[in-house]
Amino acid sequence: MAKFDLKGMLSERSTQEMDLPEQKTVYRNPEDLIPSKDNFYSTEDTEKLKQSIKVLGILQPLLIEERDGKDYILAGHSRRKCCLELIEEGMDRFRKVPCVYKPKIELSTASEEDEIIRKIIIIQSNTYREKTDWEKMTEALQMEELVKELREKTDLEGKTREIVSDLIGVSSTQIGRYHSISNNLSERLADAFRQNKLNISTAAELAGLNEKYQTKACELLENAGQLALNDAKLLKAQQEQERNIPGQLTIEQALHPHKPEEVNTVIPVDIQIDRFYESLRKNIETYVRKSDLNMTTYMLSALYGTVRVRNGHLNYQGSKEGIIFNTGSDQEELISWTDFSKKLIEKYGKKQKPVKMATVDEPEELTIKEAITTFHDEFPNKFTRMMRAIRPAKNNHESAVMAQKVLAPCGFSSLSGSGVMNYEFRGMSAGAKFECKGRTLNTSYRYLVEQARFMYDPFSPEFDDPEDQSAAGVPDNLQQDDFVEATKIEEHIVENNKMSDHAGDIAEMVSADSSETSIQPPLPVMKNNDQRKEWLRKYKEWGLWYTDEHIGVRYYKYDFENGTRLIVEEYDPEPVHNSSWALNELYYMHLVGGPEPERNNGIPKWTYHSKYNKYPNSETELVEFLKGVQK
Repeated sequence: MAKFDLKGMLSERSTQEMDLPEQKTVYRNPEDLIPSKDNFYSTEDTEKLKQSIKVLGILQPLLIEERDGKDYILAGHSRRKCCLELIEEGMDRFRKVPCVYKPKIELSTASEEDEIIRKIIIIQSNTYREKTDWEKMTEALQMEELVKELREKTDLEGKTREIVSDLIGVSSTQIGRYHSISNNLSERLADAFRQNKLNISTAAELAGLNEKYQTKACELLENAGQLALNDAKLLKAQQEQERNIPGQLTIEQALHPHKPEEVNTVIPVDIQIDRFYESLRKNIETYVRKSDLNMTTYMLSALYGTVRVRNGHLNYQGSKEGIIFNTGSDQEELISWTDFSKKLIEKYGKKQKPVKMATVDEPEELTIKEAITTFHDEFPNKFTRMMRAIRPAKNNHESAVMAQKVLAPCGFSSLSGSGVMNYEFRGMSAGAKFECKGRTLNTSYRYLVEQARFMYDPFSPEFDDPEDQSAAGVPDNLQQDDFVEATKIEEHIVENNKMSDHAGDIAEMVSADSSETSIQPPLPVMKNNDQRKEWLRKYKEWGLWYTDEHIGVRYYKYDFENGTRLIVEEYDPEPVHNSSWALNELYYMHLVGGPEPERNNGIPKWTYHSKYNKYPNSETELVEFLKGVQK
């Protein structure tokens, strides 16, 4: 049997077609054109194409082939369908559509082989079109079958998958992936894949599930309308965990007539944590070893949220809040999923190299109680002015404004004599900074006066000194001296430090899990997008988190229960000379961590960053995020 070079033959055919005179456009009635029975490309969602044809007409002629006196469509089934629908709507101008005949080239092969090659040519004729993942899979698998059929009838050169790869540009690995989906995906999921409700990656992940978990996937798909890749991965992790949940019986043991009773033995929590980690599946163990707190927390809560194990080796009960060890005993201990993940990461995670500070080592933070007490003792005059100023205020916001008016002119106080505290009071949005015994505290005026009211009564006789200046008065000589000293210090900092020295400060600030210095307000119930936007724009109410004095940037943050942190980066406005406009601060918002976003037709609803990233999230993205948080 002679060697048969398919690729060379098709290449020769293309050359012959190029040598033919330009094909003439002919006009045919779409009702007379016969669709190819071998066409598997979707002709369902054609509304947009129909509207385009209605306005612009047929821009690309249909490719047809004459056989036995009849015209068959090779490419253009969707365009034909749209024209038929427009004719039914009374538009007779579409009874004639432009077509081009495929050149008749002699293939020098038997008629049966010609039919196979004709089918191959139909697939090649549609390579230009936009295709769904299901159509790409069907195209590749059909092409592979056609090459196999041709191999049975001829001595075809080359390996089957290599030939397919050359013809339609699909790798052998991808063809293997297509086979896995085609052979293992359930009928309901395959139908969803055909309707473009699943992308190729999600379909491949679901194909690895057993019947039980594919049924679960169908239920999730019906409820949500679509399935993301992360949903499929979670189902696969649940399936794997079911085979070997720490301390859980196997299926054979569970079905055995002599199933052992639960052993409610009290076991030290530290020992149980070690045993729990030793039994973890590789996928979760990987997140622990990578010190990925968000994914570790997410996977543990999802997989063990309803698991109960009491077998003498382990004694725990999973819940929505966390994992409960030694349930029902006097040594019962509840550990939240976040804290439990931290314990595992601390014990078994890969140690992260500390980020080197450029100039100053940041010590542990000062508590607000210590700061207020020391400020009261070290600077009684300034503290008295503040307490007298906040007396008549109606609410905490007014108190903060009055305190800022009194304290802001005080500037910066350097250490001198027996003093132990530095302080710096800035604008309303920047708040106050205290330094005492090598520790620092950044706080908002609002939180400062809230705690000052709690610790000291503003109506106490201690603050009734009639000789004291009014709350909003001009700073005394001491304050002026402090302000002059502050200017010198700031000039010294600017002169001796460069921006490059502090390039790592922001990264360290957002990655550090420092103690909080302000009370985070609860997340309100937001019923519409306007309320969500208003909440985002009032980020200053969250309280100041961190100030980078080197570049004049202030940071605010809000921590959500799902592990996501929203960071606001705020800059002072650029001054505009000879203008009466009062400019607002310039700010950018960054979502960090938490679960990955939901997807709409495969597109994430917001940009996801596992770590702090210089590219901000838009307000529209954040509105979608808030919707998901409060579902």
